[in-house]
Amino acid sequence: FGSHPSTARKQAPTAMWGVITNDRTLRRCELEVLTGDLEGLSTDELSTEEEDTSVEDVVEPEFRRLPSLRLSAKVGALLLATAGLAAVLVPRGSHTLLTEPSTASLRLEVGSKVLLGHPTATVRREVCPWMTTTSVVDQLECNDGTLCAGWSCCSQHGQRAKCPPNKPVMCKGKLCVDGDHCCREDCSGIWDGPRECEHVAKQAKQPEYRLHHSGRACSGSAHLWEGFDWKCKARCTGTPGCVYFTTYSTGWCELSNTCFEHVAAKCSSATTHARTDVTRILFVGNSFTYVNDLPFQLVSVAASLGRVVEVVNSTIGGCNLYTQRAVSDARTAALLEWEWDYIILQDHSVVPALHESREAYFFPAIRDFVSKKKSAKVVVYLTMAYHDGIPGFCFPPAGSPQCWPKGSLKDLFEKKCKADSPDPLRSFSCMEYGIARGYFSAVKAAGADMVFPAGLAWEVARGVESIPRNCAALVDAEHDGEMAVPALLHMPHISNLLKPLRLYNKVGGKWDIHPTKVGQYLNALTLYSTLFGESPVGAAQPRCSWNCFGDDWWLGPPGPMYPPLPADVLLALQQAAGAVVRHCGEACRPQRSAHVQVRIRK
Repeated sequence: FGSHPSTARKQAPTAMWGVITNDRTLRRCELEVLTGDLEGLSTDELSTEEEDTSVEDVVEPEFRRLPSLRLSAKVGALLLATAGLAAVLVPRGSHTLLTEPSTASLRLEVGSKVLLGHPTATVRREVCPWMTTTSVVDQLECNDGTLCAGWSCCSQHGQRAKCPPNKPVMCKGKLCVDGDHCCREDCSGIWDGPRECEHVAKQAKQPEYRLHHSGRACSGSAHLWEGFDWKCKARCTGTPGCVYFTTYSTGWCELSNTCFEHVAAKCSSATTHARTDVTRILFVGNSFTYVNDLPFQLVSVAASLGRVVEVVNSTIGGCNLYTQRAVSDARTAALLEWEWDYIILQDHSVVPALHESREAYFFPAIRDFVSKKKSAKVVVYLTMAYHDGIPGFCFPPAGSPQCWPKGSLKDLFEKKCKADSPDPLRSFSCMEYGIARGYFSAVKAAGADMVFPAGLAWEVARGVESIPRNCAALVDAEHDGEMAVPALLHMPHISNLLKPLRLYNKVGGKWDIHPTKVGQYLNALTLYSTLFGESPVGAAQPRCSWNCFGDDWWLGPPGPMYPPLPADVLLALQQAAGAVVRHCGEACRPQRSAHVQVRIRK
């Protein structure tokens, strides 16, 4: 903030500092705070140095966390805020940051003069703060923003808002000695289960539709619902994931998420309409994408959080991206002619992890897709490692030889197999490290726009504490320069809840490489947070539409998961996914205008 010309006759400005934070940002700003008599200073005269903007224009009325503040006539302060980003600047030597929830109105006063304020400016509380925890063991956060220790310390501060990480679940029942919600590791039994969050959806305008086709309908395989309903448009609006509706003069109604294939309608009177407020996503990959239906799990998660997503996939089991380039695959070629917001690329589970396969298949494929992306962002899907890694370089023969025109994995690594070379992928943590390095290298080496860190969320879910140095050294030796892979994220309270979960299917009693419905749900949560930069907390339960596989490749019915996940486990999955993406930061969501520097993970 610049200083007003009239301050020249007052006391010299005093340098002060404050820290401004949100989920992804930490900045220190050096500002000048005026001291002395400020009675002559009005809000329209105080402006920024860069542009002629009044303080009331700079400060947004809705803050996530900010209490009311009154200033004495002898000490002034400036407040800098943007929506969801706020901090009060206080004199040097006073290290109090007033950044806690409050419903009080926002006002800056000097004596009887209001420097900053608005009669309708109220502070918005953080929605469901108990869905996250504090960062310190045994530390509570109270509803007035107080951080304290001791299980009754919030009784005079508006009761508890957040639990500590060692007792992360706030229970629904108010059974604690101070009449408050209790914080526990498990809220089952008399504690009445976890305290739920009544999800507050963003106020959205009525969906708009445009005419998509007359006389033609979307293919039957993509239908979410079909039957007689004269109010087909209203049914589409109320059906999660519905993007297209086709109406007939008979009253027949068909609802679809995607309309890649158009077929002749049952009668010429049919009309198909499409929603306009849609994020359109193309998936290209193999069974790691289609087993338990990552695309539609994303649709379900997004719908429950107020977003409409259309998904189309081009997948070939056991294959790699190189064979699915437009020059090789007709379906992919046709799909790349469309306009997409995002193209999600998932390669064979081993190819990105090892140098030979990365150079032969991975990088050429990513570069080819990048060259054809139009206005879309190319997002590489950093997959999960196998349950116990890969034992050595002796790979079995290729199941689909047409997928490996430059030689199968067995061919590429035959020399290392015969030489019994040290295996860098021999455990889950080692293999995940190799996969992560490969996918993150695609940003710099092949031009990918973003990384969807599903495998890193699995590290949290499985409680990985470190990467063995010997296998890390073998992986690092295959890469040039410093890598952009974030350090391991440790969330023991989350990992303890998630370790008992079955994330992998089994075949013949042994661990398969493919995800269960829960494992793919964790991937969908992570993808949602990657694409939209939002927490997935509050998302619906896992829901599969196609290819809903269980153990031994048993094909189950579509629909929501039954029995549903316990509320504390559901929340832990959502918190893990959101935390991994936030922790990954610009390594996963690079800003092309900025140089990204991330230290090597240990």
